[in-house]
Amino acid sequence: MLDTRLNWSHQVDYVCARLSSQLFVLRRIRPFLDGATLRTVYFSIIHSHLTYGTLLWGNSVRSHRAFVMQKAAVRIIEGVPYYTPCRLLFKKNSILPLPCIFIHDTLVYIHKNISKFTTHASIHTYDTRYATDLAVPRSRIRMAAVNKPLVDMYNLFLRFHRNYEIHNMNVYQFSRFVKKFLLTECFYSVNEFYTHISRR
Repeated sequence: MLDTRLNWSHQVDYVCARLSSQLFVLRRIRPFLDGATLRTVYFSIIHSHLTYGTLLWGNSVRSHRAFVMQKAAVRIIEGVPYYTPCRLLFKKNSILPLPCIFIHDTLVYIHKNISKFTTHASIHTYDTRYATDLAVPRSRIRMAAVNKPLVDMYNLFLRFHRNYEIHNMNVYQFSRFVKKFLLTECFYSVNEFYTHISRR
């Protein structure tokens, strides 16, 4: 759902409205199902809403509301109080937090469409350290700049995993590789992701 400012407020409102009704369903059926079945239900009625179009709205300021509701769903699955920290619960159930879903979708999108991006080496002839990195697309329009794929995220991810032959992975292999990494680290924000992969 688009709005004139492309801040995705209408989209997040819609997602949260859907999640609210599904959380009610999850609470009502919890006494009758085991954890594994509840997890399956979660992926059917909640995760599906969180993963639709996340590449566009998943890093907006308002997306935190949907993330809070996702945490509530994980707590319902585990049957723990509402104030219980969720990071270990996400890992236990192999569920990507919303920020990680955005990171995953961004990285996979760029890897899948790598031929559409330009490297620094193709722009200039200097033998620089990051000549093989993708060049960040320039934009004079702020809306386009805010909503463009985060190419620098992909570059840093490849540098962090420079010991792996990522360029030789197909999209399916790369997606699994990224998901395994994100499930292990379980980032709660894109900034947390950047801080972690910038250490090397």
